[in-house]
Amino acid sequence: MKNLKFSLFLVLLAPSLDAAVITSASSGAWDAGAVWSDGNPAASGNDYVIGSGHRIESPSAATAAFPGDSLTVGSGGIFELYREIGGNTGQSLTASVPGLTINGGILRSRIGFATGNVTLTSAVDFDGGGTIEVSTTYGTYSHTFTLNGAITGDGAVNVFRTSQGSGRTIVFNGDVTGFSGDWSFSSTNNEILNVTFGSGTGGWGSGDLTIGNYASLSLNAGTINLPGILSVSSTGGFLNVSGTNTVTVGGFKIDGVGVAEGTWGAVGSGAEHETDRITGTGMLNVVPEPGAAFLGTLGTCLLLFRRRDR
Repeated sequence: MKNLKFSLFLVLLAPSLDAAVITSASSGAWDAGAVWSDGNPAASGNDYVIGSGHRIESPSAATAAFPGDSLTVGSGGIFELYREIGGNTGQSLTASVPGLTINGGILRSRIGFATGNVTLTSAVDFDGGGTIEVSTTYGTYSHTFTLNGAITGDGAVNVFRTSQGSGRTIVFNGDVTGFSGDWSFSSTNNEILNVTFGSGTGGWGSGDLTIGNYASLSLNAGTINLPGILSVSSTGGFLNVSGTNTVTVGGFKIDGVGVAEGTWGAVGSGAEHETDRITGTGMLNVVPEPGAAFLGTLGTCLLLFRRRDR
């Protein structure tokens, strides 16, 4: 009986033994003690929070594993996965970060002075939304940022690329079906941001998605049904649906204007409706949202009832 009581005591005591919460004190690499409020490099047993005005980056290496129990990027904070390549092409960074949450902050992938790739193997929770930025220090170098973990959360996510460099690509490979926020993809200065949702994503989640200026979205998730509204800009915005897949969406807009229901495809595809904003051999099937369909049916019924009542 005493052992049982002692066990129950330990269970009740457990919440008080949670990891300590350490906040950022300045900008720098996560293995520098000066950047954290406790004066020590990031270590297991602690939860870490990046606050406004601070940029915390990974050590520049081929692999980097954040040693803390979790990392939250708050509003105004920046978490940067960084590889300083120094003129050698074909190098990369593979990083893992347990309990990564973006809560109004920026998740940035940056390569310095050469062509390279950054891969994040961990899941990311966009609790409160945030930004994903694909960046290069300078020069005409290409850069791919791949996220292999699941994407969850309900906040709006803005994905963009900086104007320096040439090709910029962001690839989502993990499960995105648990994400209910909205997406926005864009670029500047005629520099294209290429975005791909791979076969393991299940699409982009249940929210809306906007393909903004100079952004190209490829959907390689197979034949999927997504309830959100897809919008595309005619200023360099493109949607590519691969293979023979059909992607069903709750609405389709071009430059903010809703278009007709039915199938949409590339010019010459033979779809009911064709547009130069769609490429690839797949189809986009536009159906009304359930709420809109219900309201339309209700309105028709009320109109018929009024006429009959007369």
